[in-house]
Amino acid sequence: MGWSARKDALDAFDALLTWVGRDDLPTNVWENEKGKFFAETGKENADGAVTGTVWRFVDENRAVKAGSFRIEPNGVVTRFPGVTKAHREAASLIAEAKSDF
Repeated sequence: MGWSARKDALDAFDALLTWVGRDDLPTNVWENEKGKFFAETGKENADGAVTGTVWRFVDENRAVKAGSFRIEPNGVVTRFPGVTKAHREAASLIAEAKSDF
């Protein structure tokens, strides 16, 4: 059995990581003026949400927890440390637009 979440939540998660990422970094790693971050998904949620942890690199070999993230089953990004509010809102809108089709 595989890991599952609602499609809207996964669409928002994928859109968010695509926008903040760079071609020279792994897909779950991004960098901005606040530092270099990566995200790890957490446990499977019965409601279909995507949750997990965001980590901030201290140096090449060490990272500290920046906080947790949650993307609601409908694709609304509730919290996601290390990304801008504009990116969170845009990812939510993408998920909403895809669910209309």
